[in-house]
Amino acid sequence: MAGNFLKRDKKLDTAEVIYVRPMSNADYIIGKVWGITRVFIGLNLITLCIALFINLVISRSPFSIFPYLFYLFTLSIPSLLFVLGLSFTIMCLVKNQAVTFIVMLGITGTVFFYLQDRLYGVFDFFGVTLPAIFSDVVGHPSLSLFLLQRSVYLLGAIGFICLTITLVKRLPHRPWKTLVINIIALFLILTSGGLGVLYVLHFKKIEAEREVYVSVFNTYAERPKVDISAYEIDITPRGERLEAESRLRVRNKQKNEIESVILYLNPGLKIITIEQAGKILDFHREQQVIEIFQKLRAGEEAEYVLKYEGGIEENICYTDVEEKDFMSHPAGKTFYFRYGKRYAFLSDTYTLLTPECIWYPVAESPVSPANPYSIRKDFANYKLTVRYAGDRVVLSQGKRVCGEGKVIFTD
Repeated sequence: MAGNFLKRDKKLDTAEVIYVRPMSNADYIIGKVWGITRVFIGLNLITLCIALFINLVISRSPFSIFPYLFYLFTLSIPSLLFVLGLSFTIMCLVKNQAVTFIVMLGITGTVFFYLQDRLYGVFDFFGVTLPAIFSDVVGHPSLSLFLLQRSVYLLGAIGFICLTITLVKRLPHRPWKTLVINIIALFLILTSGGLGVLYVLHFKKIEAEREVYVSVFNTYAERPKVDISAYEIDITPRGERLEAESRLRVRNKQKNEIESVILYLNPGLKIITIEQAGKILDFHREQQVIEIFQKLRAGEEAEYVLKYEGGIEENICYTDVEEKDFMSHPAGKTFYFRYGKRYAFLSDTYTLLTPECIWYPVAESPVSPANPYSIRKDFANYKLTVRYAGDRVVLSQGKRVCGEGKVIFTD
C-alpha cells in the first residue's frame, strides 16, 4: 500500500511543485522511503518499549539492551526495506496499484505457507524461520549464517530502491546518472542473489559431508574391532582448538587375529602421532576412521598413545538421523521461536564436549547408519585430566580431584 504514492502524487496538484523543482529522482524516492520507514520504525520502537517494560517490571528474566537493538536492525529494518523496494519496483513496472497489491500478497503468502522452510529458509525475507534466540551462555546459535541471510534482503532492498529511482516517471535531474544507478541496482541485486546461493551452498556442503561420514561408517562397520579396557585422557582447550593426548589399552577379544586396529575420532581433530612403547606407528586416516597397521592375535593386549589437536566437526554427530530432521529447526512449544541446534562447543569462555562428537578415540562407532539398532558401546576405566587457565568450572563424571590449573576425574 505504501507504493501508492507513485500513482497518488501524480493526481495531486500540490505535487506539481515537487516534480518541477531541481530535485533528483534519488532525493525524491529516498525521501519517500525514509518517510514510510520512519513510521514503521516508530511502531517498532513502541513495541520494543512494551517488551522492555515487561522485561524490567514483570518478568524475572535478565535484562540486556543488545537483543532489542539487534533484532530491530537485523530483522525489522531489512524486511521492511525489502518489502518497500520490491513493491515500488513492481508498481513502476505494472503501473497498477491493485495488481501490485495482489502480486505482493501472493509473494508473501507463498513464502509463509510454501517456501518458508524450503532451501533452509533462504526465501524467508521476514526471517521468522531462522534460529535467532540468544543464549546467556553461548550467545547466538549461528550468527554468521543469520547475518548472511539477512544481508541477502538488505542488499536486495537497496537494489530495488535504486531500480525504482530509474523507473519512476519523472524527468531525471542529471540524465547520465540513470545509467550509473542502474548499474548499482543490478550489482546489488546480483550480489544479493549470490549471497543467497552461498547460504544454500553452506547447507548443501553439510549434507555432502554427512553423506561421506555415513559411507565411511558403513565401510568399516563389519570390520573386526578391539575392546578398550582403560583410558588416560589429557586435554587442554585453547579457544576454538583442543589439544589432547589419549593413552588407551586395547585387547583383541575376537577369536581370530585382526590385521589392523580400527579407531574412531572426530574428523576435525588432526592426529599428530600414534605411539606404542615409544615407537611411532604407521596409520591410515579416512575422515573419522583411524586404521593402525598392527596385527593383534586373539586375546593379545596393546597400549597406544594418540596425540591430536584441532577443532570439533559437529556434522559428524547423529549421522543416523535423516537429513531433513538434522537440518530442520522446529519452533518451540510455547512461542513461535527457532532456537537452533549445536552439538558441541569449543570457545574461550565455554566448552561442551559430548560422546556423539567423538572427541576422544573409541573402538566402536557411536552410530550405525546402516543398522541404527545394532550399536555396541565401550565400557572402560578412565582417568581424565582437564588443563585450563582462568576461573573455569570443569564438570565430568567420576571422582574429582582439583590441582593447580587442572582437574582430574577417575572412574
